[in-house]
Amino acid sequence: MTAELPRLNSVEYSYLGDVTAQLYPADSTEFRAEFQWDNPRAPEFRFEGLKAMTDEEIGKFSYALRTAVIEDPEQIGKIWQIVCNLGFMVSLGGDFL
Repeated sequence: MTAELPRLNSVEYSYLGDVTAQLYPADSTEFRAEFQWDNPRAPEFRFEGLKAMTDEEIGKFSYALRTAVIEDPEQIGKIWQIVCNLGFMVSLGGDFL
């Protein structure tokens, strides 16, 4: 059960938007530099999933993460799971994009 989060006013939303932009950069190059490296502690297949995504898809993915941080933090893991699933499928030898 997800608890209902209080609605933010424009000032709070603006402040959190700036903070989330630091966590999940909108620029695909910055995003890849932050998250697309071989990290043994990262979720399995994350590297492969990000590698298979286009710059436009990375931008949309980053936006989804930034939105989830503000509006529904419980969704962050589910959003990352999309990339991990893509990485798994790509590791099986398919091009699923």
